[in-house]
Amino acid sequence: MNARQIVDQLLEAKVEKVYKVTKTRHRTGQKYEFTGTLDELINTVFGYTLEKGASWQHEKGNKKINRHPKNIAALIANLNAAVNNAAANGYAGESYEAVEVSAAAPVPDSPPAAPSPQAEKPPGELSSKSQWE
Repeated sequence: MNARQIVDQLLEAKVEKVYKVTKTRHRTGQKYEFTGTLDELINTVFGYTLEKGASWQHEKGNKKINRHPKNIAALIANLNAAVNNAAANGYAGESYEAVEVSAAAPVPDSPPAAPSPQAEKPPGELSSKSQWE
């Protein structure tokens, strides 16, 4: 096995990390949590927020927004800048923070094993005590 084959195997076995992003509204203290991989968070959860902030990036005093960040720190920085860009007064009153939850489980090649028949009760078997007694 040469070095190229080893590198190819490592790249195929790469497991994506799962992150939990918390959005906090400063005035009310409400917190909202979003969980997913970096790609899921960018494409399905925060895509519109990044797009909205990017549409206002050419106004005076606003920051440039990268709509396809490469890591979670860049995503958080761009989200915070995007909500401030889109705010009327330049301050949205919202902030984002991220925590790494875990690595996503790799997709199994075979389906999960069926449950054992011993764990199931036979149909029609009831407990001796009724739930209304």
